[in-house]
Amino acid sequence: MRMDTSGAVRDMPAPPGVDEIAARFGDPVLAFAPQPRLEEFAAAQTMALGRFVEISLSYSFFRNPRNRADPVNQVPLTPEQKRAIERAENDHLPPWMVDQVTRMRYPVLWEAVRTSVPIPAERSRPLESRLAAHMGDVLRNTFPGRVRTRRGGMPVVAAALRDEDVVRGVPVVVDGEALRGYRVDTDPDVVAIGARVDGRYMTVVLDRKIVPDIRMEFVRRIPPRAAQQAPRR
Repeated sequence: MRMDTSGAVRDMPAPPGVDEIAARFGDPVLAFAPQPRLEEFAAAQTMALGRFVEISLSYSFFRNPRNRADPVNQVPLTPEQKRAIERAENDHLPPWMVDQVTRMRYPVLWEAVRTSVPIPAERSRPLESRLAAHMGDVLRNTFPGRVRTRRGGMPVVAAALRDEDVVRGVPVVVDGEALRGYRVDTDPDVVAIGARVDGRYMTVVLDRKIVPDIRMEFVRRIPPRAAQQAPRR
């Protein structure tokens, strides 16, 4: 006898949203400055020694934000992905679940902007080590066919960055202010930047093909409720 679980699925509560996760992490959480081609949709958090040490924000990318149905916005899908989207749209699932599945249609900037806190007894060059780790995470999860070894001069995933990999003193704009940051532009697939912001570290790793279409400016993220309560200037 087959049990009908459709009702249970429809009643499943939504997982914690970006605002809730960001509130747990505390201020500041860094994010892309609002822009039409990017839509924030997910956050991931990392804990160590019983406290939150990282939060990473993911975005959907729309080359033509005025018409999301435009094929220019969409990525090639496998037959399995197409069937999953069709089921999600026709099985009366909760809206949050449908949204998660149907976002497969669009390019995702997976964990593109990461905010991390200092760690006691941390090794030297903390910003460089975070850039290397963030690059490794993005490459493993979004470029699965990529093999990176020391052969041919390409570092292994998450290897320490070499001095020649890092351009220092690069302006990184946060809330309209240019901070001194780092840029890594030696990888064939991704570009990375980082900066120290209010005692925390911001690292950003992006598919280099998308970088020209994005405004590389950032903000201290304000939850919608706090933004509504903020005094007008």
